[in-house]
Amino acid sequence: MYFFIVLQLLLYILLANQFKIKPAFAFFAILYSIAAIVARYLVPLEANADYGAYYYNYGNYMEDNIPFYVKIFKEPYLFYIKRLLEFFFRWEEVIPILYYFNFAISTLFFIWLASLKDVALWKKIFFYATYYFLIAFTLIRNGPAYMLVTVFFYYIQRGKVWYWGYAALLMHISSVMALATSFFKNDKVDLRFFIFAFGGVGIIAMFANLPIFSSLLLKYDSYSTSDRAISASHYIFFTIFNLVVFFIFYFNKKIVYTKIFVILYLLCVAFFIINPVMFFRFSIYAISFLSISPTYTITKLDRFLNRCVILTVLYFVYNFIGNHPDLR
Repeated sequence: MYFFIVLQLLLYILLANQFKIKPAFAFFAILYSIAAIVARYLVPLEANADYGAYYYNYGNYMEDNIPFYVKIFKEPYLFYIKRLLEFFFRWEEVIPILYYFNFAISTLFFIWLASLKDVALWKKIFFYATYYFLIAFTLIRNGPAYMLVTVFFYYIQRGKVWYWGYAALLMHISSVMALATSFFKNDKVDLRFFIFAFGGVGIIAMFANLPIFSSLLLKYDSYSTSDRAISASHYIFFTIFNLVVFFIFYFNKKIVYTKIFVILYLLCVAFFIINPVMFFRFSIYAISFLSISPTYTITKLDRFLNRCVILTVLYFVYNFIGNHPDLR
């Protein structure tokens, strides 16, 4: 199993490095897809960290005893697909279908990511090694939202709007704040905007304990009794996240010193204060924004980091284990 997981990453590195040659890219895309399918087949569905939450605790959305302000935060995507499939299959059969469907669209998404010509190789591999198992193997509800918003951010950083990205609103409530950043132009931050953004995010943090907002935290607090509870790893991740942001700011201020990213970053900080797990799940929006930022000129630093992508093998395996605690 671990052989195919490592092989999958190595093939993805080759795939992401072959975007200039279409026949070679198609060849490695096929090889990568085969390796990914084999790995998916070998890893038991029930071993992933969120399987129990989906299988046993995925309640009905429209129960009469649920307050209205909680219902409005319920995303229809998974609920209606689940209900539709239940007309034809038992729930024991529906859950694998949902996982395999999510895996299929995730595979297409990461192949799309590998094909991008204006994104440095190391950015693609970093994003892939960090979030592949979370998106493709673990999350069947918010995974599609993460993918749609990533594509949305890709186009918005190039002066375009990909309207299909707003479909993420139907899939996970966290995408609301990420997509709301599109109301601002992706241009340089001035002092007045920074004060406005800091104040707005501060208000969100202050009102987080109100019932209408605290209902959102139930999704994250549920991890407190599981292997995904708040732990030192979340604080380490927050530290690394900030170091990466400052690293990019030092070498390429234009990427992080934009209105959209400043809001995303401040939201990440606010969510970390509220709940570190909430920060971890939301931070993917900020990291995806950085990961698909345009690379118009390959610098010496880019070349160096491109050569270092092979070092992500252990990190990739670590994330696999983190998303599959039952396999430890």
